[in-house]
Order: sequence, then C-alpha cells, then structure tokens
Amino acid sequence: MQFKGAKGIYLQIAETLMDRLLGAPANPPGEDRFPPIRDTASEFGVNPNTVGRSYALLQERGILRNQRGIGYFVDPSARDRIIQWKKEAFLKDVLPEVFQNMNLLNLSFRDLRREYEFYNREKNK
Repeated sequence: MQFKGAKGIYLQIAETLMDRLLGAPANPPGEDRFPPIRDTASEFGVNPNTVGRSYALLQERGILRNQRGIGYFVDPSARDRIIQWKKEAFLKDVLPEVFQNMNLLNLSFRDLRREYEFYNREKNK
C-alpha cells in the first residue's frame, strides 16, 4: 500500500480496512473474525503498534469488537457505522473542495449531474 503524507498511516490503514469491509460479503453475526494485528501489520509492512492504533480506532467507532484471548470480530452494525462515518467525512472534507472547484471553474450542478449519470452508465456496463 502506498501511504499519503498528509494523513496518519494508522488512519489510512483504518480507512482501507473499512473499505474492505464494505466490499466484502456479509457473514452471519459472530463469524466475521478479523485478522490478528501482526498479520495485518505484515500485510501493510508497518509496525504492529501502528495497526494496533488502527484497530483501536475501529473499536472506538464500534466497527470491531475485541474478545479477549480469541481475537477481533466485526460488529454486526459495522457496515452502517462505516457508511455513516464515510458520509460525514465526505460532507465535511471532500464536498467543500468540490464546491470551491465548481466555483473556480464555473461548473453548474447540471454539469455535475451529466458527469454523474455518465459515470453510472459506464460503471454498470
């Protein structure tokens, strides 16, 4: 994984793990075991403490549960929580930049709609 400079590595790992959870098929509750910290650290080529911070953040957000001595599991409400978190981040961080660029480039919502519809058509081919 290529890390970007501005955002903490543990945050980037947490976001990648959340994206994976959203893209993965849902398992029955209790069967969504998460990989051990050391395995994830090895995969990303980082210190286990960094991944530990990622897991701690995901626990704080109610996405992971730690069962002592057994490991980490995906909370049954994880998908809904991830979507809510990503929506909030998009509205707070990304959308203002989009609006600023729209103003600078004199783009209208009609222009955006046309591009959005084209994107969806191409994606669904």
